[in-house]
Amino acid sequence: MQPGKPGSGRPCGSRRHLQPPIINMQKKAQKWLMLSARLAADTDADILSHVCFEAGALGCEERESMVIAWFPQQNARTLMQDVNQRLASLLAAGILQGTPSLSTSVIEEQDWHSGWRRFFKPILVDRVFCVRPPWEKTPEPVAHEIIIEPKQAFGTGNHATTWLLLKKIAELGAALPERALDVGTGSGILAIAHALYRSGSRVTACDIDPVAVENAQENAAVNGVAENIALFTGSLPALKQERFPLIYANLQSHIIEPLLPDFYRLAAEDGIILFSGILAEEEDKMRRALDDDARWELYEITRRDEWIAMCVRKRA
Repeated sequence: MQPGKPGSGRPCGSRRHLQPPIINMQKKAQKWLMLSARLAADTDADILSHVCFEAGALGCEERESMVIAWFPQQNARTLMQDVNQRLASLLAAGILQGTPSLSTSVIEEQDWHSGWRRFFKPILVDRVFCVRPPWEKTPEPVAHEIIIEPKQAFGTGNHATTWLLLKKIAELGAALPERALDVGTGSGILAIAHALYRSGSRVTACDIDPVAVENAQENAAVNGVAENIALFTGSLPALKQERFPLIYANLQSHIIEPLLPDFYRLAAEDGIILFSGILAEEEDKMRRALDDDARWELYEITRRDEWIAMCVRKRA
């Protein structure tokens, strides 16, 4: 699912420190609108990134006490009004700690194109995985390297929710099943990690964004697991008969909840679903949604930054 698209279901925030635009070199260099937000509280960084992506940002970078977001060139005043309205609603709801100070400036596409790569660095998950772009080297020995080409699809390993699920894959280790489903695969990072760790496994992966599916196919090939991952554009209703002993779902909670019946249908008996993409402040809401349905057993919650992952087992 493409980052920042309203309704995409992908959690927004620092995981997308920067996503490069698709550049057509045959056209005249395009200009971009850069929005700078000085935070009233550092804890607001993820939320502000969320707001920027929902307002149409193509990329965000979190710096010390600041969030920088890049938008296609547009009327700066209109953008500021949109962002300020979204922030005011969050502030009134007590979600934001304070009102950030906003400013905008225009940058050339060539400045973006030459500079965005420096924001992608290798991400280590214990000594099991290193997620890195092709131009970076693994800083220390690990069991598996995952090479991800950052494009317009989510999943470069930067964000806490991706890291939480990668860590869970490492923890499951030899217990990883042969078959798995990755819902909202983005760059394909979780499906690739599963296929690398569990040799000979078969992962079905889907996304509603065809750009993401194309990106995931490319990444699977680069990592040598294209034959182990079956990718398609679509969502859970397209899956009919197969049942999966393990399902990954790195999605926002408001997307997860209405899909719970589909997750139950697709999970094998005693199957495990790893939900991520859930803000810590939404934990109680998700607990209630699961508790209201006796078919689910929530057996573990893991945390990183402002995000949580829920490990759920399907009851027979």
